[in-house]
Amino acid sequence: MEIALITARQCIIMLAMMAIGFVAFRIKMLDKTSSSHISNFLMSVVVPCLIVNSLQQDYDKETLKGYFLALILAIAAHILAIIVAYVVIRNKKNESSINIARFAVIYSNAGFIAFPVVEAIFGTEGLFFASAYVAVYNFLSWTQGVALFSGGWKKVSLKKAFINPGVIGVTVGFILFFAQIKIPGIASDVVKYIASLNTPLAMIATGTFLAQVSFKETISDKRTYLVALLRLICIPVIMIGICKLTGLYNLFDNAKFIIGTVMVATACPTAVATSLLPAKYGFDGRYGSRIVVATTLMSMVTLPIIMFLYDL
Repeated sequence: MEIALITARQCIIMLAMMAIGFVAFRIKMLDKTSSSHISNFLMSVVVPCLIVNSLQQDYDKETLKGYFLALILAIAAHILAIIVAYVVIRNKKNESSINIARFAVIYSNAGFIAFPVVEAIFGTEGLFFASAYVAVYNFLSWTQGVALFSGGWKKVSLKKAFINPGVIGVTVGFILFFAQIKIPGIASDVVKYIASLNTPLAMIATGTFLAQVSFKETISDKRTYLVALLRLICIPVIMIGICKLTGLYNLFDNAKFIIGTVMVATACPTAVATSLLPAKYGFDGRYGSRIVVATTLMSMVTLPIIMFLYDL
């Protein structure tokens, strides 16, 4: 129950910061350009710094073993999501929006939403394991995600999959982790300060995102509710069930702790990329935006419930 209450408290804090972003956009203190710049800065600078900072841990076999468990669970969660998206979201009328809906089910907003919640529940140590989910998300969204919108795997660039800010952050962080190189003095403080911007900037950016979407269109789309059900409830509940039935909770001493960090990321709302990536390939980015808005607002209720089920 305590973990659920901590999650609920963090969700209220995030909602308050989203409201600030919402109001700032509506009173024209921020606009679409500044909102886009904030999002790009977050993904290109803040999140990589957060990942590198979280990987500044002392090396030991138990920590490494825990990270590999987080990595395996993150891969499993994405595979499960891909299967669920293709089985449940059917393309009966040859709709162009079907791939956006599938992408929305598969990919969660782990960088913006999961990190603040994980840090609130599990502390900085939890971010170390949560970074595994972000690494898997970044790699798959630039491969399977691009293939989804580009009509196949021909336009998929493995170079982009490996050379993107999220994966680079994990790679640099792990090089430092394995070599046990600690970022020195002032540089370490700079990385920490930039990393600390993640929660407020991410929530303000999300708030501006909410302000740009028609709520009438959002709540009138039936498929959005199906996407939300799959993304926010079905996939994380199935993952929790798998972990409990297979005994992963008791695999080693801190296995439950590690599973918790992955469950937060798995239960997060639809990734912001759901509006950005489709637009790049000629799809209706506004439809993706509406799903992002709907699932983000719903997740403020569903996240505490999922973490309650995890902790039972």
